[in-house]
Amino acid sequence: MAIYPGTGKKAGTWVVDLYDAAGVRHRYFHATKKEARKLEDQLRVEKWRQQREGLPLPELRDMSVGEYGERWLRESASRLKARTLRSYTGLFRVHIAPVFGQMKVAQLHRSHVKRLLVEKHEQGLSKDTIRLIRATISAIYAAAIDDGVAIVNPATLPRRAKALGRSPKTDIRPLSETELAAFLSAAEREDPTHYPFFLLLARAGVRPGEARALKWSDVDLANRKLTVAHSLSEENEIEDAKTRASRYVHLSQELMQTLGRLRAERERKAAEPRCDAWQDWVFVNGRSRPFDDSRIRKRFRRLAKLAGIASHRVYDLRHTFATLLLSKSAPITCVASQLGHANPTTTLRWYARWLPSDAARYVDFLDTVSGRDRRQIGAINDLEELDEEKTPDFTGGPSETRTPDPLIKSKGQAPNARYDPERSSTKSRKRAS
Repeated sequence: MAIYPGTGKKAGTWVVDLYDAAGVRHRYFHATKKEARKLEDQLRVEKWRQQREGLPLPELRDMSVGEYGERWLRESASRLKARTLRSYTGLFRVHIAPVFGQMKVAQLHRSHVKRLLVEKHEQGLSKDTIRLIRATISAIYAAAIDDGVAIVNPATLPRRAKALGRSPKTDIRPLSETELAAFLSAAEREDPTHYPFFLLLARAGVRPGEARALKWSDVDLANRKLTVAHSLSEENEIEDAKTRASRYVHLSQELMQTLGRLRAERERKAAEPRCDAWQDWVFVNGRSRPFDDSRIRKRFRRLAKLAGIASHRVYDLRHTFATLLLSKSAPITCVASQLGHANPTTTLRWYARWLPSDAARYVDFLDTVSGRDRRQIGAINDLEELDEEKTPDFTGGPSETRTPDPLIKSKGQAPNARYDPERSSTKSRKRAS
């Protein structure tokens, strides 16, 4: 393994030249010597791993990015959600395979991925689409590293390149408290069928798919809570919740009363014929089917227009729930639990700027504590000075260089003897005479 400057067309680069565990020669080119040294260390570790664990499968060794990507999509069909698999498949075949499909898996470099993302940005693709393209490449190369056909993941870009992706500060667009009140008022007046659904998003913070998947068996009105364990896809396919873990969500008084009225109305209509497969769903349309995702979006846009608000999505009701709670000084752990975030740091990353900030009041706490401490210290010093003034002066006694502390005993004094001022002064007069 060696590192040396490139020549000819590769002049200005640094070459990492090595033979892998199978004796095949590889050469990698980097812009700086520092990057080449870093790759060299990674290649040494990978070569040691191959010698210890064995070489990758022969059919994988010379695969192109296009071939390996299609293989990865086939193998992932059983473990990915249907919607996620469709997203990965479309992004790979439309944006990744046409550009990198003919390259060997080990040849793809970070600079290639960065250039692709910049080009997609210049073509006018949304930031979210660019972020998903990078995520698709990253997922494919995570499997490639595990299979031993790649050394590094080229989709782990520096922060400057990641800035092209999703930005929490620009992606979140919550409604204000006034806008939310106007929207809910319009929904209650103009669309009573969908009003409980929108109220649930705004008062409990559940995701739209989780709300559509709710059944009456998940709702506990007596204890004002519901269980969120599933979600409905756009095709009404039942899936696990996003974090694959069920959670309890607490209900406000208004939301609990609204769901109670909805349940009583549903029970009155229990005699009407309806499809047995959907009879337990909380939110159903006129045909006793779960709310359609596209219909919900259309209803939301119509009601938002009536309420005089624009540039919002259905998901922004969930953001509104989180931001309003945090602005009212709710604990971050409480908000994270309601939202279903596995870690409160996720909540903090997205909603930190809505936390109330009263820095002036907090720093004043230091003045209060400091001032009280100074007053206490001053009082103690005054008492000490007063005690010193009252200390008697024994004429003819020992010089001030000797300690008058009665706890320090003279030689030959009994260990438990007590100090007697009269006796001490008598001894001093005898010595003086």
